Amino acid sequence: MDADTRHQLKTNELVQLLSRIDLSDRRLWYWIVGVGLVVVLYFGWKLRNWQARAALDLEWQSLRSLDTSTKHGDAPLEQLRRLISENSDPRVVAAARLRLGNALFERAGENTAESSSYLDEAVRELAAVAESADVPPAMPAAALFKLGKVYETRREFDQARQVYERLRDDSRFEGVPFRELAADRLELLDKLAARIELQPGLAPLPPPASKPASAPSASSPHAAPQPSLPTSAPASEYERREQPAATPSKPVEQQPTGQEARGSEAPPPASSPAEPSQP
Repeated sequence: MDADTRHQLKTNELVQLLSRIDLSDRRLWYWIVGVGLVVVLYFGWKLRNWQARAALDLEWQSLRSLDTSTKHGDAPLEQLRRLISENSDPRVVAAARLRLGNALFERAGENTAESSSYLDEAVRELAAVAESADVPPAMPAAALFKLGKVYETRREFDQARQVYERLRDDSRFEGVPFRELAADRLELLDKLAARIELQPGLAPLPPPASKPASAPSASSPHAAPQPSLPTSAPASEYERREQPAATPSKPVEQQPTGQEARGSEAPPPASSPAEPSQP
């Protein structure tokens, strides 16, 4: 039997089957309508899922490409807040809260005037992610670790210790890298909390002797006159009373030189005129 003959026989069987259907039967129409509704609902559900997945992909893409640096002002922060309030997917909301918490933490370090308000909002957003249950464990772990850093910045070390201990001890975070980082931060907090005792050390070394400046020579025209220093200390009043008075020393007679000796010799007496003889 060739293919055309078999096709013809199948067509005849289908025509005979359809001819036996009683279109006036209501039960048949009920079945037709029910099957049609099922088909419409199925394809409608598939279409909605496709649209939701496409919208979710667009949101993930916009979230990854969002630049939260300060050069764009507060526009990225407002976009993240809008994404958190308008989205119903818990993973997208958690990711947006993480981005917002990190951005606020960075803004607090750059803007000291509004650091307190930025840190307060960062604590709220990160704590919300830490309490999320319908997200992968890596998201709450990252939120807890960043929350501990925020508490450290605010010098609330007890709160930071509680957050790190929760991250370290929770079995849900087994195998998450943030768990080991939290243990490292706890060790650092223990070292910071330890009391430091200063032991006395050796006496400081004396300063090196400075080289005296060379005095200007006496022949220099700019040399300042040097005051004469006494060779001995002045005697006390008691020593002056006990010490005998010094005898005045005789002046040393100077020997006249030859010219002075000759000039000082007395001239010979002038000869007196001869007296007249007495008769």
